[in-house]
Amino acid sequence: MTFNNHYFILFRGGLNKVQNRSIVNLLFWYKAIKFAFQYRGVEQLVARRAHNPKVAGSSPASATKTRKRPYYFLVLPFFYFYSMCRIAIYVLFVFYIVSCTSSTSTSSVKAVGKMSDVMWKGDLKGKIATDSLNSKTTYGLGPIEFLKGEIVLLEGESYVSKVIDSISHEVNKVPSVSAPFFVYSSNSDLKMVEFNLGHYTLKELEEYVNLLYKNYDQPLLIRIDGIFDQIKLHSVNLPEGKKVSSPNEAHEGLIPYDFKNISGSLIGFFSRNHKAIFTHHDSFFHAHFISDDREVLGHIDETNFNSSKVTLKVSQ
Repeated sequence: MTFNNHYFILFRGGLNKVQNRSIVNLLFWYKAIKFAFQYRGVEQLVARRAHNPKVAGSSPASATKTRKRPYYFLVLPFFYFYSMCRIAIYVLFVFYIVSCTSSTSTSSVKAVGKMSDVMWKGDLKGKIATDSLNSKTTYGLGPIEFLKGEIVLLEGESYVSKVIDSISHEVNKVPSVSAPFFVYSSNSDLKMVEFNLGHYTLKELEEYVNLLYKNYDQPLLIRIDGIFDQIKLHSVNLPEGKKVSSPNEAHEGLIPYDFKNISGSLIGFFSRNHKAIFTHHDSFFHAHFISDDREVLGHIDETNFNSSKVTLKVSQ
């Protein structure tokens, strides 16, 4: 099909003769914008319009030297600028995604191992030793490897509890102890937090922290010091050589203890995102207790205390 100064395709129905060259120029403006980055394509349009070379292929050689129209030089910089803007937007978007990902790890709280692996897979071997966490700002908790007792890491010092019998257990300060899963904060920055007046159970404490930090979605270290009206603890005590494949088996040999009006420290970790990692599947909170005289230590099952008798500190 020929293409000259008098004819061009406007509709699928056929050819329409056009005398007004301004309409022809509009067509080439459209082609220039559409194929601004296809230099060869624009050149072909100019060459074909001028000379209508009868050549085969999609990229025929120019019949003569072509002269680029002024609109070519006006439009091309615009599209180069548009392309650079798109690239800049993509780069900024990538940096934004990376920065958001990095910001999700601002908490000082870390976890090693998983509670679910211990309870369901029987992975009882130690994953971390506490002698690597000995700074004054370090707090942590977990079970002793092979579920032989409980651990509290308080200001960089390791304390363990082990069952003696159904009514007593012993607490010792040790240089190091290993845990199959462990949650800790090695760079804590505990700050005093106001406690609403009233009595609190463990569940009510969890709900209070959840409400207080409703806009903060990272793990928290909780420390409460004072007098606890009542507290129920347990210490795991898995029989030697026992295999574990369920929570019931993991708790075999567990011994509970009950105390009243006891002075000490609750060390706990709160998180909405770590169920079955360091909190149970039905809770956001995992806490251990150690008495001021260092004779009582264990995992907290229940407690009751008056906020007027304690102080609450939180570290993000």
